[in-house]
Amino acid sequence: MSTKTTTIVTTNKLFKKLHPEQEIVGHSSKGITRANYTFNPNDCNTKLGAWLAERILTTEHVDDYSLLFIESKSTDSELSLNELLERLKSASIRNSDELKQALSRMEDWCQLQRANNIAFGDIIFKKCVITFNWPVLGSRSTGNIETPAAYFDLCAKMIIDMKTLNVRIGGTGESPPSSVWSA
Repeated sequence: MSTKTTTIVTTNKLFKKLHPEQEIVGHSSKGITRANYTFNPNDCNTKLGAWLAERILTTEHVDDYSLLFIESKSTDSELSLNELLERLKSASIRNSDELKQALSRMEDWCQLQRANNIAFGDIIFKKCVITFNWPVLGSRSTGNIETPAAYFDLCAKMIIDMKTLNVRIGGTGESPPSSVWSA
C-alpha cells in the first residue's frame, strides 16, 4: 500500500515538536488537537497494526468510521466475576469481621447476578462488545511513540492484550482476517 493520511488525536506538545512550523488549529484547553499524518501503513511492525492503519481514517470520535468495536472473549457475567475475584484477592481476611465483609461482598454479587439474570435473561451470557478508546498520541498512555505506524502497532497490542475475540470497524462492519492476529 502507498502512503495515506490519517487524522490522529495528538497532544499539542507533540504536534509542536513534530511540526514546529505549523500553527495548532482547533486546539482545546485540554492540550490536545487533531493532526493529519501522512505515512505508509506497511511501516507498521504488526499485521493487525497495518490492518488498522490502512482502514482507520481518524481516531477522533466524529463518526462511525472512527469507532472500533471490540468483541471480548468474556461475557458480562464472566467479567463481573473476575472483577469480584480481583477485589477479593486484595482483601485481607485476618479476623471474623474481615471474613464477614468478604462473604457479604460475595453474597451481594450473587444477588446482583440473580437479579440481572431475571431482568436481562440470556443476554448476560453473550460476549461483551465495547468501543475501543483510541489513546491520544503523545500522552502518557502512548509513551515515547511519535510515528503513526508505531501508534497503530501500540493500538494493536492494546487490543490483543484485552483478550479480544474480534474487532469490527463501526462504519463498515469490516473485521480483520484471522491472518492479521499473528505478529
